[in-house]
Amino acid sequence: MPDHRTPGRLGRVLVPALATALLASCATGGDPRETSVASVELAVTSDASGAGVEEAPREAGADDAGAAEGRADASAADATAARLLATSTPATAADLGHVHDLALNEADGRVYAGTHDGLFVLLDGAAYAVGEGRQDVMALTAAGTGTFLISGHPGPGEPGNANLGLLASTDGGLGWTELALGGQVDFHSLTAAGEDVYGFDATTGTVLRSDDGGATWSGGAVLGLRDLDADPTTEGRLVATTDDGLIVSDDGGASFGPHDRQPPEPLLLVDHAGSALVGLGLDGTVWSLQGGTWHVAGSPGGAPEAFLALDADTLLAAVDAVVLRSDDSGQTWDVIS
Repeated sequence: MPDHRTPGRLGRVLVPALATALLASCATGGDPRETSVASVELAVTSDASGAGVEEAPREAGADDAGAAEGRADASAADATAARLLATSTPATAADLGHVHDLALNEADGRVYAGTHDGLFVLLDGAAYAVGEGRQDVMALTAAGTGTFLISGHPGPGEPGNANLGLLASTDGGLGWTELALGGQVDFHSLTAAGEDVYGFDATTGTVLRSDDGGATWSGGAVLGLRDLDADPTTEGRLVATTDDGLIVSDDGGASFGPHDRQPPEPLLLVDHAGSALVGLGLDGTVWSLQGGTWHVAGSPGGAPEAFLALDADTLLAAVDAVVLRSDDSGQTWDVIS
């Protein structure tokens, strides 16, 4: 595969606090500062990779008024995106830096990256800094449409507790409020399934659980783990990677035991794609558990920093401060930022 560390594939711009969370993509292959409103309008029907999505015809009906309102909102978002792109400035991969986590925002269909220098949105070959905060985002998860939860530390010169606890944003990362555990907890892994939120506190080695969206928390197992993910198909079921292999909890993190289907090699990161469990090995090799059997695929090309499975076919991984995407279950990978 080509060298994914090719320079010039990243861009960075500070998104003003009054900008909408619905960010449209720039025209592929062109200078984002020359992107027209028309080209942005074409991009709002893109999927998380920027590839076009064909919309099926719809018969007129009672929901036409809602559709018209949606089109008006999209037009406003297009105009905001066009103004944003007109003032954007290109940068290098060094601006994105180490990527801790990746998450999909259902509000705009885009992938976001939590990094040492804040939250970024990935838009067709570029990464754009979201909001004015430059927190060290140690953990990130999406918790509903337009809502993110993060943990970490204040950015250079920023106020706040050394351990931020849990911060929440309901506008796609433009603004943040402290939700819980400020000054107490440093989550290095966060995962959500509905109102249930789980986190691994690196300060105490404890798995914590919230059943009210992150407002209040209770303690669980104390153990060392690398990554933690909630099974979206089974309430209270968690899968975690450790130095000693794959472990599972069926009681919301109160206790863990060995997974009954250990992968052929240790996994570093893990995610669920529906009923399938997908993970990356220490060297990035993709392993997926389907029907009780592990299947091996390719690699994004190095030790992974972050991993996200959009579905069984569509995988994203961060390696060396760039994000790559696979549309064939991990067999081949392409740089998307």
